[in-house]
Amino acid sequence: MNAAIKTANGALMRPPLLGLMAWTTVLLWTPLAHTLMVLQYGQMAVVPAYLVSFLVGLAGWIMVWKGFKADDLPATILGFMGGSLIWLGWMEGSFEFMGHWLNPPKLMFMGVELFTANLLLLQATGVILVALLIWLGSNKDTHCRMFMWFHRNFKLTPARRTPGYKRQFSRIVALEVIMINWFFYVLILWLYDPRVLGPFHTATIAVVCAVFLWGLWLLFFRMLPFRRPAAALRYAVPSANVLWFCVEAGSAWQLYTEPWIYPFRFPITNMIILLAFLGGLAWFVARHRAASGQQAAAAT
Repeated sequence: MNAAIKTANGALMRPPLLGLMAWTTVLLWTPLAHTLMVLQYGQMAVVPAYLVSFLVGLAGWIMVWKGFKADDLPATILGFMGGSLIWLGWMEGSFEFMGHWLNPPKLMFMGVELFTANLLLLQATGVILVALLIWLGSNKDTHCRMFMWFHRNFKLTPARRTPGYKRQFSRIVALEVIMINWFFYVLILWLYDPRVLGPFHTATIAVVCAVFLWGLWLLFFRMLPFRRPAAALRYAVPSANVLWFCVEAGSAWQLYTEPWIYPFRFPITNMIILLAFLGGLAWFVARHRAASGQQAAAAT
């Protein structure tokens, strides 16, 4: 039995399973976050729901802060979970609160409410998002692959990197989680807005197909070769969210029902998603503990 477990762990630590494990773990968080939002705002009174949002965001901030002095892998895990909770509690929670308070006119399409109030407010932050991306992209010490691509191909490198600069992975990963969630939310909202393009516009379909192909390329050609758990988990944050954009697009086209927004109709499906996510996260935590144990043994 122990030999079989060691063999399985060894396989998961090598390409292509390591990258696939990281990608799947990150991907599974998003449906869980949707379920939490549904349960929170659908089953709780208004004031307790907003109080929970504040506490969820606070828990995320504490995780990111604790990750500042952590090693590579735990800092990445704390940054991923912390950033996810900050987005879920403070960012999405604030849009829910302001949407409930301001109550803007609903956006209807073909007799159906297309965007709720919180999504209309989120859509309005697109210009702020672009300004922040330009500001973040001007960081000369960035290791973001997208920013580095722009620096390299458009001759926009701000300056030489700071010698000896040490990255804080929890802060970086948390910010990446927040910005990527924000970016793809805003993108799909502007594409699906019938006042701009609309769900069935040719340009909208073309963008979704292009993003789908991009997501597949990231998964098969960028994710699968990883050999280090922390690096794989960090790269999975953008890679998994690229394909999740297509999941949201398909749902908006009513190609299928999202079980994670109907937790009481699909309890088994949601339980499987929860257990799979917790299992993947626990595996990465166990990898850190195993590596720490090996280092301690080598030092004695």
